[in-house]
Amino acid sequence: MAPKPTPNGNAAQQAEATPSNIPAVVGINFGNAYASIAVYTKEGLAECIANENGERQIACAIAFHGEEIYVGNQAMPQLVKNAQNTITGFRNLLGKK
Repeated sequence: MAPKPTPNGNAAQQAEATPSNIPAVVGINFGNAYASIAVYTKEGLAECIANENGERQIACAIAFHGEEIYVGNQAMPQLVKNAQNTITGFRNLLGKK
C-alpha cells in the first residue's frame, strides 16, 4: 500500500472560504443626498440594511423644529415646511469649524 501524498501548500489545495470562517464585513456609502449600509452575511451574501420603514436608502438630512429633531427620511419633508432649519448635504461640512 502506497503512502498518501501530503499537500504541498499550493493555493489550489487550500481550504475554500466557508460561511463559518468569513469575517464580519460592513460597508457604508455616505453620499451628499442619501446613505446606505450593507453587511456581508454568514451565508456569503451582501445585503443592504433597511431602516424601520423598510427603506434601504436613508436621506442625509437633519431638521430642527422647536424642541424636535428630525433625522434622515423624516427630515426631508421639513425642506418645504422649515427650510431654514433643515440641513442637507452636510457631508461637505464634516470636519469644518
